[in-house]
Amino acid sequence: MMRALELALVRTPKAERKDLILHGDHGSQYMSHEYLDRLDEEGIRPSFGTVGDCYDNALAESVNATLEKEFLRTHRLVTVEQARDEIFLYVEEFYNGIRWHSSIGYRSPREFASA
Repeated sequence: MMRALELALVRTPKAERKDLILHGDHGSQYMSHEYLDRLDEEGIRPSFGTVGDCYDNALAESVNATLEKEFLRTHRLVTVEQARDEIFLYVEEFYNGIRWHSSIGYRSPREFASA
């Protein structure tokens, strides 16, 4: 998780991190002192639902469901490296780049962030 966080920090300009909230669950990787300290250093607020709450991970589950429905059902991924690279491109270029999201007024996250 630290590697993913560091990559996200490199790809997100400091100015765009204002009021950023990172959602995670109560897994040990999200609750570690190292991870939480790093979020604090960057001014990122962690968000965790309550244990047993059905809404605890709803946002992440929605993203995963969309990834499965729109991408994984139409792509044959053979190796772990291919899966990592192609899913990264889907998320970064399509999902965050140009795909419209109803929750932000049918705009892409990139368009929403720059508004």
